[in-house]
Amino acid sequence: MIMSRRLLPSLSLTVALLCAPLSHAGTVDGEAGEVRDLPYGNALYHYFQDRPLAAITRLLAARERNRLQRTGKDADLLLGNLYYGYGLIPDAVELFNGLLDDESPSSLRNRVWFNLARVEYEQGNYKPAAELLQRIDDELPESRQAQKDYLLMRLYLLAGDSEAARSALKRIPTDSIWRSYGEYNLGISLTADGKADAGREWLISAADRSLSDPGPEGQALSDAARLATGLASLRDGKWSQVIDDLRQVHIDGPLSNTALLATGWAWHLQGNPLQAIGIWQTLIDKQQKDAATREAHVAMGQVQEQAGNLKLAAWYYDRAARYLQEALDDLDRVIAEVEQGELIRSLLEQGQIITRGRDALRQPPPGDISPYLIETMAGDEFQREVRNLQQLIDIRNQMEQWQRKVPTYELMLVERQRAFDERKPVVEQSTDLERLESLHRQRQDFADEVERIGREQDARALANEDEADYLEQLDEIRELMEQLRGEQDLGEAENKYRLMNGLLIWDLETTFPRRYWALKRELQLLDRALDEANRSAESLRGASARHQLDLNDLSQRIDGQGEAIAGLLASCQRLIEEQQQAINHQAIEQLRQLRRHTQQLRLSARYSVARLYDKLAGDKASGGSE
Repeated sequence: MIMSRRLLPSLSLTVALLCAPLSHAGTVDGEAGEVRDLPYGNALYHYFQDRPLAAITRLLAARERNRLQRTGKDADLLLGNLYYGYGLIPDAVELFNGLLDDESPSSLRNRVWFNLARVEYEQGNYKPAAELLQRIDDELPESRQAQKDYLLMRLYLLAGDSEAARSALKRIPTDSIWRSYGEYNLGISLTADGKADAGREWLISAADRSLSDPGPEGQALSDAARLATGLASLRDGKWSQVIDDLRQVHIDGPLSNTALLATGWAWHLQGNPLQAIGIWQTLIDKQQKDAATREAHVAMGQVQEQAGNLKLAAWYYDRAARYLQEALDDLDRVIAEVEQGELIRSLLEQGQIITRGRDALRQPPPGDISPYLIETMAGDEFQREVRNLQQLIDIRNQMEQWQRKVPTYELMLVERQRAFDERKPVVEQSTDLERLESLHRQRQDFADEVERIGREQDARALANEDEADYLEQLDEIRELMEQLRGEQDLGEAENKYRLMNGLLIWDLETTFPRRYWALKRELQLLDRALDEANRSAESLRGASARHQLDLNDLSQRIDGQGEAIAGLLASCQRLIEEQQQAINHQAIEQLRQLRRHTQQLRLSARYSVARLYDKLAGDKASGGSE
């Protein structure tokens, strides 16, 4: 039973990794409001395409241009979640709190309270987180509701209220991933509290439920649950139960080696050391470099020693010492490689960190580094540092795109200014004030003439072209008759003249009202046309002025942006290098800790070799036997 305690750190690691709330599930679902503004829809598209920085950029640009009038609150909620994802907690909280006013609908307030609760929870402020979650008075979107109940369950567990935790867990739909993780965490909590049987039921339920998910996440959770039940049974001396639990851990999963190590101890502790040795030899034959394999090498010697096979035990201890020395040499080399940046290069090559695009296949980095860093790389702190590096790289990529676009924008601006300058004379001519004033003077002269015709009832002034020509001819005839009146008889001609002139004047006078009304109508139409011309001229002048202001504004915004972006790029590159150093530092610290542990195992193995050889030599000298 003493040796089984070596497995407890592995159990603690499993609990630490899988009891924490997941950040990947439900981060997008439930935050998309109704799309009523195009920029908001554009931002949502990038959000769903896993391009958060592009979504932030479009939301901020739309806010600055006041183009989110119909979806402003949904947009702010989305922006707050994006800030939260980038670790900009104060900015996210400010946006969330800004949405809590008397005019906010209850559905929005509930979503805001949920997001604020997440922030408080992840910062370790459990009481405020619980209070915020308990304020929610209506159903959230499906994925958010499941996550809310999961968070409540976690908070109840932290408060030691397992009954309330069970109630919250039962509210989570059975087909939700949060239900599986909730059952796992509840099982771990009950087991840690000494309620092994109750904890086992929940862990087995989590394992069985997770197997319905064919993906790697379901398999990993199922393996973790089965490993947890197996280790708990090992601790309680239930050997057959240990073997039954651990054989269900997938042989190709990351927890299989720990399961094999524990299975070997279960066989040994129930009196079957040969079966244990066979299991451990299978583990050793996999030739992996994890902690379980190192433990197995030493365990082989321990079991043989306990069985009284001192020579064989010394051989196994010696083999373990050589293996552990090789591991120490590997660790020294790996530490040097990490210091030289090999870990970052490996993460980049395998897509753990993506420098271009977001659709690369992510796989664990191969080589000699990752076997020693599996536990570290799976931890929240390491993943957070890698995520921060990814975000910095995304920001650098975005700024590089902006930098490439600045010359294009400058060329576009030059072309727009040239086109505007070419059209400007035509606009100025069409809106010339002197020309408009001349037209207004002509209109006034025309209006004065219309007023005079109406006042004097001047019908002759409204004669058409043919009538005016007839009148002119009749006037000429009248003048001619006056000249000839004393020379010849003009009686008949004068009668014809008076008849024709009378008929024409009579026609003009009888049609005068109609003709005068038509003339005034023409004056009204002219006034309307002049008013429209004034408005058009004013609009053109305003548009021209605004366009010039826009061009000036664009020029000012573009001017110097290349240099500004270059400066930001340099700062971003420095931050990337610092972040890479932080990742390397964390990895090196873990490797050095692992080296110290391996060195202790090696010293123990070498000491055991020397101790057994001394014992064997003493037995031989005294005539004893093994």
